[in-house]
Amino acid sequence: MFLNPQKVMENTQILPGTKLADFGVGNGDFAMAASKMVGKNGIVYAIDIKKEALEVLKGKAMLSGARNLDFIRADLENPISTTLKEQSVDYVIIASVLFQIASKENVVREAYRILKPEGKVIFIEWLKQKTLIGPPFNARMSKEDAKSLFEIRGFLFDREFYAGDYHYGMIFKAIS
Repeated sequence: MFLNPQKVMENTQILPGTKLADFGVGNGDFAMAASKMVGKNGIVYAIDIKKEALEVLKGKAMLSGARNLDFIRADLENPISTTLKEQSVDYVIIASVLFQIASKENVVREAYRILKPEGKVIFIEWLKQKTLIGPPFNARMSKEDAKSLFEIRGFLFDREFYAGDYHYGMIFKAIS
């Protein structure tokens, strides 16, 4: 199975009323799945550096009637780029993003900054293996490197979950 955002989101404990930030929203599939889960009293901050990606997602949201998305254009490699308040969200999704970012530490620091105490990161990345699809092998991050990156920056590894045949999924909890 390839990465299925709806199935991945079923592995989380996201409840109605949750505040969630989707880092590097891309085509918006995770943001749309999260939008349904957080409901009308929750909010999904859809964050991407590309204006075009946000515009496409705005169109999807309008067509589906999703009114709980807030769109933020930001370069996640820059500190405090999301402009969200400290300790303001319950979850951060970082899905298939870090392989293309040079300053991975800044992305993880921003997630920690905006997460409430005990907040969680849903992390999904390409498996560190050679495949015919996806990014080059040397751009991929191993599970061990991902754990280290998050744990050094104030997170506790919670659990791993199946994210498809080409990806791995992990949940990290912010510790204060």
